[in-house]
Amino acid sequence: MSIRKTKQTDNVNNTPRGKVLGLTKKQGVGLYCIIALIGILIILLHQNVRADQTEELIKKCISCAVIVASMVIFARFYDKFTGLPVEL
Repeated sequence: MSIRKTKQTDNVNNTPRGKVLGLTKKQGVGLYCIIALIGILIILLHQNVRADQTEELIKKCISCAVIVASMVIFARFYDKFTGLPVEL
């Protein structure tokens, strides 16, 4: 009598557990960070000459801090954001 080891899979499309849209956790977090960094670059490189420059600098700092915080939160809770409950 032998015990066969089975691969753990999600119920949806029989995909290996931990993969969403064919991406591993590392790939998903990396893709999100790349997109967020592109957003940060757009914010930092934008110049509004008519606005108060100190106010613009404060807005840029706050925006970049929020994006960095979202990157950290997404990386930390990736499994909870992308995983389906067991009941489904």
